[in-house]
Amino acid sequence: AAQGHVAANFNVERMAAQDRPIKVIADEKFPLDGFCCTPFGKPPYPAVVLVHGSGPQDEDETIAANKPFRDVSLGLATRDILVLRYVKRSRAYPRAYAAQDWTPEREVLDDALAAIQLVRKHNLVDPNHVYVLGHSLGGYLATAFARLFGSEAHVSHVSTFNSAGFAIGSESAFANLQNLVGQSYGLGRFPSQSEQTNYFAKNGLNLTTNN
Repeated sequence: AAQGHVAANFNVERMAAQDRPIKVIADEKFPLDGFCCTPFGKPPYPAVVLVHGSGPQDEDETIAANKPFRDVSLGLATRDILVLRYVKRSRAYPRAYAAQDWTPEREVLDDALAAIQLVRKHNLVDPNHVYVLGHSLGGYLATAFARLFGSEAHVSHVSTFNSAGFAIGSESAFANLQNLVGQSYGLGRFPSQSEQTNYFAKNGLNLTTNN
C-alpha cells in the first residue's frame, strides 16, 4: 500500500511515475479518495491540482474509454511535476444534498481548496510552486480562485486559455458567475487583468466561452 498502485496500460519505467493514494477532506463527513501521481525524480517537485468539470466525475474524469485526468497526471509526472487528482464529491456522495442544494462551493470549490492546502503540505512538494488546472466548470471557476483563495491557499495568479470578463459581451457571463459564487463567499469582484491572464485575449483572440 505504501507504494501505491500503478495506473493500468502504462509502462512505469518509461512513464517514470506512480499513483499513490491520498485523502482529500474538506468536510469530515465527505472524505474523498484521490491519487498523487508522483515522479521518480528528485524532490521537491512543483505540483498541480486538477479541478473537475461539471457532473459527477471520478478522479480520472472517465468518459467512455477516455481518462483525461489520468493522462494529464502521467504526462506531467514524466516532467517531474507531482499531480493531485481526486473523485468529485457529487460522484462519491450523490445523495449528500438535495438537487437544489448542490452549489459550486459544495460541488467544486471547497474540495479544491482542501486539495490545494493538502498538496502544499506534501513532503515531496515545493509549496511555492503549486498550480491549479481546471477543466470546463473547474476552469470557469478558476477565474475566481485568486479572489477567493488568495490568502488561504497562496493563489496569487490565475492563467486561463479563455474565461469570462475580458471580452465584449462577457458582462452577462460574469454576472452569472458572481451570482453563483458570491452568495456563499461574499465575492465582491473578480480578478483584475493584473491578477489573471487570459491567454486567448492576450494573443488577439478576444472571445468568451463558458469554459
